[in-house]
This record gives sequence, C-alpha cells and structure tokens, in this order.
Amino acid sequence: MAFFLLTPPSYALVDDHPAGVTTMTGQPHRENIEVLHLRTRRWNTVVAVYVRHLDAATTLLYSHGNAADLGHLYQLFLHLSFNLRVNVLGFAAILSKITQIRHILHGVIC
Repeated sequence: MAFFLLTPPSYALVDDHPAGVTTMTGQPHRENIEVLHLRTRRWNTVVAVYVRHLDAATTLLYSHGNAADLGHLYQLFLHLSFNLRVNVLGFAAILSKITQIRHILHGVIC
C-alpha cells in the first residue's frame, strides 16, 4: 500500500480567534460549514469539515483517499450534502510517522 500525502496541502487554515471561527483559504465562509481541529487521544491532529444540511436526519462520514486533501474535496462535500440532503463530516488524519499509519491500518481490509 502506498501513501501519497500532498505537500504542501492545497489549503491553509485561518483561525479568527475573536469570532471563534476557523476557515480554509480559497473557500468562502458559510454559516452551515464548520472547519474543525480535532485531537485524538494520542495527540494526532485531525482536520475535519462539517457541512450541515437543515433537512438532514443522517450524517455521512467521509474519510478521503490517498493523494487528495480537504481543500480538493470541499466542493464535493457541499454537493453531497445538498443533493443527498445529509450532513457531511469529511476528515483527514495528519500522520507524521509510518508506524502510526501501520497502527491505524492494523486489521483494516483493503
């Protein structure tokens, strides 16, 4: 299995501390979208995009594949949410060591 992380990512995160809002460069701010910084119990950082749909009863979890990043998938998340009438939580684990990748993939059938 090969991993091709985009370097540098196609986006940067911008924190507006007074407003408490995080946005992505190159993407317009929308009221129904949250850009989140999540921490795992092992202190890895996970960046997530949550797209809220007003009529949704379901949330679609989307873990993106290899050689893509959340900047590329932002518009896809909007279209999925709108067309399927679901909330979408898209996320990407930022992994710094190959051992972390192996640990996460242990037991996963590919």
